[in-house]
Amino acid sequence: MAEAAIAAVGLGASVVSFVGITGQILQGCQFICDYIDDIKDAPKELQQMLLELKIFEAGLRSFQTTLDNAKECVDVNSVEEQICRALNLGNAAIQDLRALVEKHAHNGKRDWWKNFKVAKKKNAFIKYRERLDKAKLEMIFVQLNINTYVVRVSSYARMLTTLG
Repeated sequence: MAEAAIAAVGLGASVVSFVGITGQILQGCQFICDYIDDIKDAPKELQQMLLELKIFEAGLRSFQTTLDNAKECVDVNSVEEQICRALNLGNAAIQDLRALVEKHAHNGKRDWWKNFKVAKKKNAFIKYRERLDKAKLEMIFVQLNINTYVVRVSSYARMLTTLG
C-alpha cells in the first residue's frame, strides 16, 4: 500500500505526502512488533528482531518529525529522490517481514518459530535487519540534508533581519 503511495507522490511531492507515507510504514512496523511481543518465551533471535524493529520505528518517527517540521521551509524537490529511496527501502523490508509473520500466523499458533531448523533460526532475520539498517542510514542522510538546509535558511533569514 505504501509502495504505491510512494510511487504516486512523484515529482512535485509535498512533505505532507511523505509524512502520511511514513505513517503507513509505521502501522506495518507496529503490527509486526505487536505480533512478536505476544509470543510467550520468544527466543533470543525474535527478541533481537523486536529490538531492531523498535529502533527502526524510533528512527522512522524521527524522520517523520523532521519532515513535518520542515514542511514550512523546505522545498523537497532537492531531496525527493533520497526521501523516496529511504521510504521504499523501509517499506519493502517491513512489508516482507510482515508477509513472513502473516504466513506463519495463519494457523493461529504463536510457536511457529519452533518449526525452523536450528541453523535457519540464527539466520532467519539477518536479511531483514540488513535491509532495515540500510533504510535507517538513508533516513539519517536525508535528515542531515534537510536539517542542513533548514539551518542555512534560518541563518540567511537572521542575517537579512539584522541587515534590514
